[in-house]
Amino acid sequence: MRAMATMLDRLSHGLHRAVLFCALIAVLVLLGAAGWQVVARYFLAQPPAWTEELARFSMVWAGLLAPPARSG
Repeated sequence: MRAMATMLDRLSHGLHRAVLFCALIAVLVLLGAAGWQVVARYFLAQPPAWTEELARFSMVWAGLLAPPARSG
């Protein structure tokens, strides 16, 4: 039983790290898309339409993948 519990604990830890990595990537994509939108809008005067959608979807995925806040 202990071996199975250890294996499941390692699997859970690995999945947790993978999901946190995906959430980090989503936040970085969000920052990149929003930053490019600001540069394109105010400095180039030609904002691309896809940056707002990409930033919105990245924000949603980052929120869904991020772990809940700890209380206490």
